Amino acid sequence: MTPRRAAGLLAVLAAAGVLAACGADPPDARPPGPSVSFATTAPPTSVPSTDPSTSAPAATTTEPLGDPVVALERIGTFAEPLDLAWRVDDPTLFVVERDGTVATWRDGSVGAAVLDISALTDGEGEQGLLGLTFSADGRLAYVNHTDREGSTVVAEYAVGDDGVFDATSRRVLLTIEQPYANHNGGNVTVGPD
Repeated sequence: MTPRRAAGLLAVLAAAGVLAACGADPPDARPPGPSVSFATTAPPTSVPSTDPSTSAPAATTTEPLGDPVVALERIGTFAEPLDLAWRVDDPTLFVVERDGTVATWRDGSVGAAVLDISALTDGEGEQGLLGLTFSADGRLAYVNHTDREGSTVVAEYAVGDDGVFDATSRRVLLTIEQPYANHNGGNVTVGPD
């Protein structure tokens, strides 16, 4: 997959996640296909003067590049996708679905789920499986989800060479009681250290 296609998929999944997390209309109420457009301008074609004897800097001009055309291509169907993650040296895209599953997209098609924690979470409203990231070597996965009581949980899973999560390796790293069912963050990130 090209970086451009991955970025496009990420944008689509992010938009779907925002809509899902904020109570969007049911899928049958949405229009058949979104359209996206952006406006851009070119970098300056002239550089302002740096000569101190000049009383005013030279004018900066820009030339419009035109409106780019952005097209969306359906690559698969996912159940309320909220996040997208990948492992080093693995072409698989791991799609976080709010109901508690991590689906895969590989070689142009949707694959089997590699993790199912739907028994541990309730994917209603702004709760459910909300985030995923991998360790630098890709052997561990970290997920953020709400439990059945609504508390935030960050858990670690071992990941096999095939990308399948070992459900028996689950290790809870953090649990935070939440006073309300809404506005749950979910992004999980591993720093460079």
